[in-house]
Amino acid sequence: MLADSSRLLLILFIVSFLIRLGVVAQMSSHDICFQQPFVDELTNVDQARDFLDSGPSAGTPYWKPPGYPGVLALLGFPFDNLEARGLGARGQGVPIGFAWIVKIFQCLIDAGTTCLLAMLAGRWAGNRAALWAGLLHAVSWLSVYCCGQFLDTTLFTFLTVLSVDLLDRRWDSDPESSSPLELSWFFVGIVTGLASITRAVALPLAGVYALLALKKSWHSHRRWNSLSALLLGLFLSIGPVMALNRWAGEDQVIISSNGGVNLYIGNRAGGEIGADGLTSVAAGPRWDAVLELTQDLEKPSARSRAYVRLAVEEILSQPGAWLQRMGIKALALISARDVPNNKNLIAEEERNLGLKILRYGPGTSGFLVALLLFGVWKTRRELLQRGLPIIATIVLLALLTWIFFVAGRYRVPILALGCVFGGIGLARSTLQWRDFAPLLFISLLIHLIPIPSRTLMETYCIDPMALGYIHEQRGEVDLAEEWYQRCLREDPSDYRAHHNIGHLAQNRGDFIAAQLKFEEAVRANPNYAPSWNSLGTLLATADGPRALAAVRKAVEVDPSYTNAWINLGQLLESQQMYPGALDAYQRARRLESENPLAILLEARVRLARNERSQARRLLLKLEEASLVPGLQELQQRLKERLQTLESPPPAEVISPLQDSAEGED
Repeated sequence: MLADSSRLLLILFIVSFLIRLGVVAQMSSHDICFQQPFVDELTNVDQARDFLDSGPSAGTPYWKPPGYPGVLALLGFPFDNLEARGLGARGQGVPIGFAWIVKIFQCLIDAGTTCLLAMLAGRWAGNRAALWAGLLHAVSWLSVYCCGQFLDTTLFTFLTVLSVDLLDRRWDSDPESSSPLELSWFFVGIVTGLASITRAVALPLAGVYALLALKKSWHSHRRWNSLSALLLGLFLSIGPVMALNRWAGEDQVIISSNGGVNLYIGNRAGGEIGADGLTSVAAGPRWDAVLELTQDLEKPSARSRAYVRLAVEEILSQPGAWLQRMGIKALALISARDVPNNKNLIAEEERNLGLKILRYGPGTSGFLVALLLFGVWKTRRELLQRGLPIIATIVLLALLTWIFFVAGRYRVPILALGCVFGGIGLARSTLQWRDFAPLLFISLLIHLIPIPSRTLMETYCIDPMALGYIHEQRGEVDLAEEWYQRCLREDPSDYRAHHNIGHLAQNRGDFIAAQLKFEEAVRANPNYAPSWNSLGTLLATADGPRALAAVRKAVEVDPSYTNAWINLGQLLESQQMYPGALDAYQRARRLESENPLAILLEARVRLARNERSQARRLLLKLEEASLVPGLQELQQRLKERLQTLESPPPAEVISPLQDSAEGED
């Protein structure tokens, strides 16, 4: 790239950032998940909450790579110190300020990715290629879309492109020109390791880059220095994660343990959503069924290996059907249509004017794939010599995506690197038919691929249950019930949907409908403790014995269910079965030692049993606590009751007349 290119890079950065910021600003007004993360987004945010609460060992051995949640935790650290609730409770939304900070940060680093791609293209083919490559990524609609999600896509793409940029700089230099410390190879290892702990599929890239390091310096006396420096950098990045998994998590998981189940999901038989080799499995009964396949295994690493074995068994049992699925996945990998993953992409585009404009511009996925292939054709004579680091990264990422499952966001780093070839191809093209015809032909072929189907793209949602819950939290009850009913249309045995519809009915006073829904939920899943608990509390006044049996069932199937123990205690207390009630409240306190309701209710039972010293001790635990109004009222009543019990009885007053009479006797 030419020396006077800094102004070009600054312009590309500003343009790319403003496009992303504008789209994210529109998302803030219509995307119900803007500050209410769900599915994979919620997993990332909850892991960040765990890091802030318990440190880096929380969640070990890691289910998902900890890199992105770690960044969320760093960005959320000020909230954890300045706000009482920090990032909020697990499973809930986040403060609006935190949502904005995360998404602005992602806009910034994705604009940085734009500049890295421009530099890659510029070093290869000059400033004109740099301009085209940067502009293509600046308007890449799926990259822009991912900046507004709590997903690792933007960070992973930046780290991957940065590692390729560092490798390309080293690839384009004299092997004898480096310092004795081989710092360039060391930094390649560091950044590749950071990409690996963000998304584990980057780990195989380290092996490829090691081979490239040997190839580049094979005729140099420093060839082993290059390899050693790269591996040292890699180890310094992934070593702490490996150590935490081994010593804190007590398992030999390298980075994360979800690779096995993802391999199984992408290669098992079936054609419905979640078993089509394209999409992931929705949370709920279908996901539970997948987890049950390895529930007898204790270690996450053992479960991951078991899923790999199951995937191999599926492949070998019907190799012809598997090859057909792999063919469909290969077509999806180069298709113009992006396979949805977390949300309905078409619906997102229709709600966001910025995304709608980008979907009809040169940043569409189909056109970027066509430009990638066109650029490869234009650089074919120098490809394996000058562009080997870039092409090796694209090929390996595409191969891994194909082996697992093809969701739109997994193509983002491939398409980003493809902008380098697209930029070079456009820079070297003319208006003659020899250039225009091949690009048009490739683009038409890609846009004619009917995978995924339009129906899948229009109707797909990874978890309608989660969307229903978010609408319910927002007070949009009718919309919530629509999504819960969609769950039941897709799977009539979805006990979560029955349960939540039951609560909606209970809240509007339709207790008969609520009871029927709770009963349907426990029929669909007899081990779903929340529905047993809800059924018991609903029947508390109408059918005491049945209510008691239902809540007992809740704590039987989930002994760690604090609220169910509290409800059991209240049912037993209402029937003056004080020993059982006391035991239930104590079990609740063992699970949550500072639970104020459990403490107050146990104190109430102690007072009923005239155990004043124990009641006083419990009430003193909450002397400095900040309680909600209802609990404050209960606390005050219990204090008054304790004071009454501890007050001495009034002395008997003897009248003078009575005194006199006694004297006469």
